[in-house]
Amino acid sequence: MAAVAAIICTAGAASRAPQSAHADSTSTVQGVAVGEGDAATSYDRLIRMGTNTLYLMVFWEADGPDATDVHKYDGTAPDATILTNIQQATARGLRVVFMPMIYCNGCDGGWRGNLNPSDPDLFMQNYTQHMLLYYAQLVRQSGVWLFSLGSEMNYLQPYADDWRQAATEVRRDFTGLVTYQPNWDHVDRVDFWDALDIVTVSAYFPLTSKPSPSVDDLKRAWRSSNVPGWKGQNWVGVLQRIVDQTGKRLLISEVGYRSTTVGAEYPYDEANPTQTSDQLTQANAYQALLETFSAQPWFMGVIWWEWRGDDSGADNGDMSPRGKLAEQFLTQWWVNGWRPSPGSPTPHYDFTGGGDGPGDGPGGGSSVLAAQKRALSARPAGGTTPTAGATTTTPLTPGDPAAAAVNDGGFSAAAAGPRSVAHLASGSDSRSAPVAVALFGLFGVAFASVSVGLRRARLPGSRPLA
Repeated sequence: MAAVAAIICTAGAASRAPQSAHADSTSTVQGVAVGEGDAATSYDRLIRMGTNTLYLMVFWEADGPDATDVHKYDGTAPDATILTNIQQATARGLRVVFMPMIYCNGCDGGWRGNLNPSDPDLFMQNYTQHMLLYYAQLVRQSGVWLFSLGSEMNYLQPYADDWRQAATEVRRDFTGLVTYQPNWDHVDRVDFWDALDIVTVSAYFPLTSKPSPSVDDLKRAWRSSNVPGWKGQNWVGVLQRIVDQTGKRLLISEVGYRSTTVGAEYPYDEANPTQTSDQLTQANAYQALLETFSAQPWFMGVIWWEWRGDDSGADNGDMSPRGKLAEQFLTQWWVNGWRPSPGSPTPHYDFTGGGDGPGDGPGGGSSVLAAQKRALSARPAGGTTPTAGATTTTPLTPGDPAAAAVNDGGFSAAAAGPRSVAHLASGSDSRSAPVAVALFGLFGVAFASVSVGLRRARLPGSRPLA
């Protein structure tokens, strides 16, 4: 069993909140998932970036892939810490999304998407009574805006009546909005949206295999993916169909991209150590998503995974936007109201540092400039004016391994079986402690891949077509 560590950060003393566009029930969600470290000290900086919504997590564990119950463990955040973090956020005018998550011992990567209980109905009863109602009661008077019943629980999604019952029971204690967050390859397999207030999705859709893609490349890829196994998939169309079927607005409640040259290829994979750092690709992916969806009347906003680390790690290639071009981009889009124009297809990025001190702010340090130069040298010329894409999903050919997973709506799900979207033990649903995974080759040579607290890490082997 992997070592465990605390998940929710300890809040510091409240400080005078800087000016910000405080969130209300109707404003577009400008959200960030808060990672490890002293979270409360980051709240003010996140507000300066334009954040109005925080995504806070708490983890319990299941004892095995076929477990029928969940329980706290020694890394579960104390109740007092959870309430303090919520208070620190709401006192600053931030909305809070509260997300219960499960670490599954013995599952591939510990990922809850591989949790397949021997008695699903019993599991759902225990999960509802022991975890969901526990936290519904804990946070009911704390000002939490949105309570999620869970996320990415692929094997349990078919038990719609159990989820409807869970929603009913949670609402007896919690009076805010209630949702559930499916994984990107199961977003069309939720039959209980009728019991929920809004549609939320974990949107790690494979976009493009092109290294260092431009904003235009990425916008086209949202409507026609060019990643093997998902060629031609129109992810915008997938989400549009869900909105049309449910009549509900949609929040991209979790998505992120590595700051690497191929960070938009398999966004769920944060574990591959061979990827080359490229902050511009990450910033371009942020821009492409917001350009693609902001004009949609059903789009409620986005929550980015995941704020963590410090500015000295700006060239580490992980998903955090902290100290990177992505942080600068969000500030330009959310705070300054920048939008692309023929004369300014992408924002002006500052390479000289900034923020609260040396290396503490957007673009802090020479590593940012180096990454930008590398990316610019590979980037084609041209603007980022809207590019029309396909309006329907391109059918897969019979020889495509993904074809077997295409349903009647034309959505290609995971192409290579249950491991296609597996998470590492240090993924979004895992412990934050370092985890070493030893892989032994044909000749007995051991290759160690060590996760150093990258909480959204994914299995390198999860790629659909090796």
